[in-house]
Amino acid sequence: MQVTYLGLLDLITHDFILFYLSKCAQYRFANRNQYTRDVVQAALALRKWRPFLRPIVKYFIPQVKRVWAGNTQATNMLRTIVKQRMLDEKFEGYEKPIDTIEWIRDLLPKAEKQDYTYIAILQLSTGAASIYSASSLLTNALYNLAAYPEYVSVLREEAQQILCQNGGQWTLESMSQLKKMDSFLKESQRHFTATVISFQRKTLKPITLSDGTYLPANTYHSHHQQPSPPILQSTGIQTSSMTSAFTRCDSAHRKMI
Repeated sequence: MQVTYLGLLDLITHDFILFYLSKCAQYRFANRNQYTRDVVQAALALRKWRPFLRPIVKYFIPQVKRVWAGNTQATNMLRTIVKQRMLDEKFEGYEKPIDTIEWIRDLLPKAEKQDYTYIAILQLSTGAASIYSASSLLTNALYNLAAYPEYVSVLREEAQQILCQNGGQWTLESMSQLKKMDSFLKESQRHFTATVISFQRKTLKPITLSDGTYLPANTYHSHHQQPSPPILQSTGIQTSSMTSAFTRCDSAHRKMI
């Protein structure tokens, strides 16, 4: 599974953030999954300092400097791309590319469509928040498809149907119509979580729980992410077996007929 995960991580990192870059730019941007680690490490490093000191010490933290360097690199790349597209938009017959750059620009107010740094940070933030979780989810989904091949044809048929209905193009709107795919991925994620722990919290003052557990101030806590039987059965499915859980796909299929 490690080989599959690393392969998907590399694929998503390479393709998710920027779709239309030159070979040189793609090479320079190929290691942007490091950006996610830099952001997390920078946040952890800043947490060690009191809030009023952070605006000063941030200039001396290596992880923060690497994040800034990543922002600058992405800004320089996107500036050239966005400027060229703004020129091309003025000509009749221009076809807007289908990628995350345009998706983000469509959501921005007119005044911010030329803010290249802001667009770059939004691109990087989207990737930082989703690259690892998406890679883990797709890895589990592929193994679930291998274990339950009866869903392959159902999901392929839905994808082909939605693609034909939307002129052969994948957009935010067309992807939201993949109801069976959405059901399959949710069930895969529900049974095979992306992380070992979740619900991470910091106690601001000492707390004593109802069972007598004492939590000191300024400590971090989380719980094990393995789904419990009540969570696995929360959708009305009376068993936690994967075979029964994936009948949600069948239910979605029947509703669409």
